[in-house]
Amino acid sequence: MEGHARFLDELAAAAAVGGDWAYAGALCVGQNFVTTETRGYSTFRTVVDRALEFLRTDGVSYTALPPWTVEYWRAQHGAEGIHPAGWPSALEDIAIPRDEDDIPLEEIGIGESRKLAQAPAAPANMIFAERRGDGTVAAVIECTRGRAV
Repeated sequence: MEGHARFLDELAAAAAVGGDWAYAGALCVGQNFVTTETRGYSTFRTVVDRALEFLRTDGVSYTALPPWTVEYWRAQHGAEGIHPAGWPSALEDIAIPRDEDDIPLEEIGIGESRKLAQAPAAPANMIFAERRGDGTVAAVIECTRGRAV
């Protein structure tokens, strides 16, 4: 345990100097070297707490995190339905239409796109369906860094 403790102490010290993203990086590095026993080590818990708080407030979806970190967060903060408490949802919650609601759907024309989803935590990120010239429909993601297909 002494070797693990020293490694985790130095990892936490480096993260403290680097700031928020350094804590996120230290979480990623540290998770590959800790055991179930050493995850409870106070220095590593500090890294995990700081990293998760930063990632949460930065709008990172909890679904992108290692499952054990989500369980750790739930143990500390609880849950809101199926979501960890206080963590933004990856997608906007909307009511699912009933089958009998007969919603009129229009075909997407060639070259036309239709907005499908937008993340509330990152409003600049949107997902569209776009019909191509050959008739296929592609998913297009627009974000602050440009477009991806």
